[in-house]
Amino acid sequence: MSLTERLSLAYIAEAGPVAFGRVYAELMAKREPLPFLGDMMFHALLRPLIDGEHPLLTKTEAHLEWPRRVLAPGCAKTRYPGTRCGFRL
Repeated sequence: MSLTERLSLAYIAEAGPVAFGRVYAELMAKREPLPFLGDMMFHALLRPLIDGEHPLLTKTEAHLEWPRRVLAPGCAKTRYPGTRCGFRL
């Protein structure tokens, strides 16, 4: 898992349900040591965490543009032994 993915999961675990765009803003402004991703690449990077067989994230508000869609931990569906809310940080 990439640093950006780990930082995103950690922020969402701390903040609770939060808009995709807010996660991006938090990472690029405060958490990512070498911010380089554009918003669309960030979106593409997190898609496998949402669309995977055992999703680590859930996405709601599908009728909204993607930056406004809410991300939340996917642990309501999936639990992994020895992890916090399904995340291996």
